[in-house]
Amino acid sequence: MEARDPSDILMDAVLVDERQQETVSAVPITAEDGNSRGIWLVFRNRRAVFVVVLLLVISTSLAAGLSILFLSDHSDGKAGEEFPSPSVFSETISSIPTSGSTVSLLTLVNLLRDSVEDATPWENTTSPQYKALNWLANEDSWTSSSIEDGSFAIPIQIVVERYALVVLYMAWNGDMWTNETGMLDVNLPSCEWSIEVNCDDDDDFIDLGSPANRCKPTGVECNGSSVAAAIGAMGEIPTEVGLLSSLEYLLLGYNSLSGTLTTELFQLTKLELLDLMFNDITGPIPSEVGLAANLRTLDLGYNKITGILDNVVNPSLRHIVFAFNDLEGTIPVDFGTMTMLEYLDLSFNDLSGQLPSSLADMHFLDHLSLESNGALSGTVPATLSILNVSVVYLEGTDLRNLDVFCSSFSIDAFWADCGDPDIECSCCTVCCESDVFCLDGLF
Repeated sequence: MEARDPSDILMDAVLVDERQQETVSAVPITAEDGNSRGIWLVFRNRRAVFVVVLLLVISTSLAAGLSILFLSDHSDGKAGEEFPSPSVFSETISSIPTSGSTVSLLTLVNLLRDSVEDATPWENTTSPQYKALNWLANEDSWTSSSIEDGSFAIPIQIVVERYALVVLYMAWNGDMWTNETGMLDVNLPSCEWSIEVNCDDDDDFIDLGSPANRCKPTGVECNGSSVAAAIGAMGEIPTEVGLLSSLEYLLLGYNSLSGTLTTELFQLTKLELLDLMFNDITGPIPSEVGLAANLRTLDLGYNKITGILDNVVNPSLRHIVFAFNDLEGTIPVDFGTMTMLEYLDLSFNDLSGQLPSSLADMHFLDHLSLESNGALSGTVPATLSILNVSVVYLEGTDLRNLDVFCSSFSIDAFWADCGDPDIECSCCTVCCESDVFCLDGLF
């Protein structure tokens, strides 16, 4: 009898399996054929087991995936929030040496992420924000001692402000500052990050390098809820400055700060004094300046600030210095709403137009500097005669009717271009010609 091709036997087996009926063959099966068929049946049984196992693996994987998705949508974070999940940082964070680490970096991320508006810089290991986070985790024993059972044993805002201070230090190359501040002491609270100085008053504030003849505490003083640093700060102002919600005094003058004025500065509702003079700040003054409800002094002089003064109004201000910038346009009428203003210096800009009569509403104005704004012109409004100013600088302008200010009984210094015969000023103390040559006045 002719031996059957094994492929025919395989086809018979498939037909039996698919049609659930016997397949009759008129050809006898040899012993050799029988062995081949037995082998196929064993193979078929194993294939069935394999299919079942494969289906179980697939279903388990799908269930796990759905579980992960569900958990990620119902995690501790807020739905739709901008804060990256801590898992985003796990690969980056694991690359940082952790020998001597005081607290897990991921633990710190979990504790701070809801208090930090923008946590995306944490993904960049070269950013000041990441360096600050890493310092808190790997070097700062004070932060480690403040964490118990995965949470802070002190108010979270204290740690947030410590983080913000370290960001400023890292962003401004603190390790290159030319004088010590006491900052980044790993064993002290940030309120004690300071050194002893001699001041004539009890004010505590940030001073990043004012001249030696100014009261200059350095470091962080918390009696006045403020910050300090040292000569040599350079770089842009990080948005993290807005995390210093208790800040009252911020002096960053005489440094190399650049970039634009971050709006977060003016969202500090307790801020009373902001001094950024003698830096390289550019761009316009944000209209958000009016949000700082307690701001009394705003000194932005000697920078490269541009734009106009419209909407740059804050009724709480007492002292404004915008001198030596590139401001242009007119002095807005709504400047008169700053009725508590005592000191106004807009000198050495490119301002134009006439003085608004609304300045007469500045009942407390004592110092007015508008010199070297060559396009300021026209007649000084007679209503300004009610101002009781003691210092007026108008040289280098094209203003007329200057005797309006002579009604003040307290005039001490009045500079104008009265060296020009076309400009009369009966009470000027110094007369100038062409903003260059000045003579003692007649008063």
